Amino acid sequence: MKAKLLIFSIITVFALPVFSQVIEQQAIDGATLPEIEPEDQGAGLASSYSLDDVLGDFEVVWKSLSDFYVDPEFAEKDWDALKDEYQTKIEESEDAATGYMAVADMIEAIEAFNTYVVPPWITQATSEGSSDIELEYAGVGILLQELETGEVMVLSVFSDTPAENAGVLLGDVIVGVNDWRVAGENPVSLISERVRGPVGTDVTLTLKDPDGAERDLAITRAKIDLRPTVDDKFVDGTVGYMRIPVLSDELVDAASKALPKLLSTRGLVLDLRGVSGGSLEATIKVAQWFLGAAQMGGFVSREGAYPLPFREDSIAAYQRPVVIVANSRTYGVAEILATIMHDYKRARIVGNVTQGGFSIGRFVDLPSGGLFHITVGLYVSPRGELLPAKGIEPDNLVEYPDLQTLRSGKDVFLDEAVHVLRTNPRL
Repeated sequence: MKAKLLIFSIITVFALPVFSQVIEQQAIDGATLPEIEPEDQGAGLASSYSLDDVLGDFEVVWKSLSDFYVDPEFAEKDWDALKDEYQTKIEESEDAATGYMAVADMIEAIEAFNTYVVPPWITQATSEGSSDIELEYAGVGILLQELETGEVMVLSVFSDTPAENAGVLLGDVIVGVNDWRVAGENPVSLISERVRGPVGTDVTLTLKDPDGAERDLAITRAKIDLRPTVDDKFVDGTVGYMRIPVLSDELVDAASKALPKLLSTRGLVLDLRGVSGGSLEATIKVAQWFLGAAQMGGFVSREGAYPLPFREDSIAAYQRPVVIVANSRTYGVAEILATIMHDYKRARIVGNVTQGGFSIGRFVDLPSGGLFHITVGLYVSPRGELLPAKGIEPDNLVEYPDLQTLRSGKDVFLDEAVHVLRTNPRL
């Protein structure tokens, strides 16, 4: 698909079925998140590149695929013939943009998994529009979204923040800040300028709920820390819950210190919703909490197979049933962890189909300034199976709740996980 050329390379899009409106812009209490619309990417920049630039990049792409792509059979296509065919197409292209489409078509012709080219004008536009996201700031603790209607909606309320304590709810529309009513272009930025302020000062938000009723909330600003932390607790007194938002060495070490207090629970919910990043070493450490010494699968590449290392003296610390909660943003090492646990029948998976499409890849710098991402390895589970490209199917599918349910604070995913543990004590 030609969409590989642009969209896969820059933007990861996820949809919240609760909302039908198109999202235009995001901000955390006022720091606008970098986002580039595909149709605007590099507008006016592509014309500064020539077909010679495309041909130079094409040579590097073809050579990289020849040497490193995980499938040496190239979907049983005549690889040398494809080079001649698509080189001719590039030479006959009207402009650089059309030429790069031909490069993307060649990648598509061999059904190359998670492999794509990023033209130089996109990397240029992205680098010019990028900015660092603060991990700590003074505000109230909300994530905002501008809708296509021009309204600004609360997409998320961060836990244990002034906004949550004051009663701000997901789905609220901000219609005013102090004595100012929302109006004008870039409303997210205008709201952000007014919501942020010194710690200890007050701000009044005028909010409109989904039924159209308005209410005013006075909120005292505080320091908001966005650094990920481990969440561990008891649910209904007898079920343990743990969420490790990033499977990093630091957070897994913190979680390992919290695990002992959950050992007496009748079952454990391991929440992997939205988890994607981390290290393989930390991921294996978590798996060994529940499995002890066990084969963890490995990666295959053009050079061979590489099993994941594990501690052979490891003993499973947690012996009770486990349920993993996953959703469409569960990805990467979190999918590997879920697969390992599921392969050994050590956990059931509750929630939605995971994101899928994970592979070991590398970026190659192209002569023009563009980028080429190539899959060089794939994960193989303990049962000898590849991760499903379309995501892992849960054992118990949970439908996304409607907005009213979300605003009530009810977590239908967690409720289903607890139900599975209570009704299937041996899983």
